[in-house]
Amino acid sequence: MRVLYITNIPSPYKVDYYNELGKTCELTVLFELADSSERSEEWKKYRFETFEGIILKGKRMSVDTAVCPEIVKYLQKGRYDVVVLSVLASPTALLAAHTLRCRVSVYTMGQVPHAMASATVRPKVSSLPGVTNTSDAV
Repeated sequence: MRVLYITNIPSPYKVDYYNELGKTCELTVLFELADSSERSEEWKKYRFETFEGIILKGKRMSVDTAVCPEIVKYLQKGRYDVVVLSVLASPTALLAAHTLRCRVSVYTMGQVPHAMASATVRPKVSSLPGVTNTSDAV
């Protein structure tokens, strides 16, 4: 299953989560920024091991959010089975949600259920908690 996560920064605990999730699915994570201006240097020592991590180019709006219009480019490709918006209070996430809604794509806000990311278990998407928009794509 091809999963796209959209989030703000690569924090250590999120990168650990994505590295684990990347073992069970084809995972791409789009980050609005490379780091937060209020975090220590330790937060900048991340490694994308089992997933494709992409830092978007945009204009910083706060310590950990940005406006990244290029997000639309990734959503137009239509190559993901599920899109997860993990940060909802950023301009980029709002643009992504609007773009996905216009395309009637499968997306969820929050964490993707582990079973949904498994290549062997494919539950009915509309029955999963947190799914806000569904199609027959999955």
